[in-house]
Amino acid sequence: MAQPAKTAASRRRWVVRILGRTLSGALIFGAIFLGWYIYGIYYTNPRTDDAYIHADTAAMAAHVSGQIVNLPIKDDQPVRKGQLLFVVDPRPYKLALDVARTKLKLTQIEIKTLEDSINSARAQLAARQVESANARQYLQRIIPLQKKDFVTENDVVEARNKLRASDAGVLSANSELEKAKDGLGILGDVNQRVHAAQEAIEDAQLNYDYCFVCAV
Repeated sequence: MAQPAKTAASRRRWVVRILGRTLSGALIFGAIFLGWYIYGIYYTNPRTDDAYIHADTAAMAAHVSGQIVNLPIKDDQPVRKGQLLFVVDPRPYKLALDVARTKLKLTQIEIKTLEDSINSARAQLAARQVESANARQYLQRIIPLQKKDFVTENDVVEARNKLRASDAGVLSANSELEKAKDGLGILGDVNQRVHAAQEAIEDAQLNYDYCFVCAV
């Protein structure tokens, strides 16, 4: 009877070993699974009750002031380089640009008038110079004739007065020419008045373009 009892005890020990190994394997597997789960919670999907979120932002401001009249983008919308972001009311800046262009045209008309005045003053100066030269030659001719009584003293006096008047006319015509040149405002080869009007247009155009703010 000892043999069957020994066999039963061996079977119980074998069952206990199998159960122990199975339980150990289950515990090891459970520990691995629990570790993976905890890793997923705290590393893959971290959680906290005291968190702060930081986002990159870019401040935008127009170079000109005014009311925004067009805002074609929305919050968190991706934009491309050159895409319109918003529009500042361009009407006052468009008006300033039109005024600057008008001033340039008026300046060009005024300059054309001044150039005509210069040409006219030059012609007047040339005419007065011819008159003065003729009066001088006439006086020089009649002075010797007075000694021979071919002309009277009054004729000589009248000739001298005519020469003085002619010389005064030359001085007056030359002064008018200089005034016309000064009014044209030329410095070297650049007309400063036109240059100033063109700079005003460029400045007004720049301010108008600043009304349309685009992504860079």
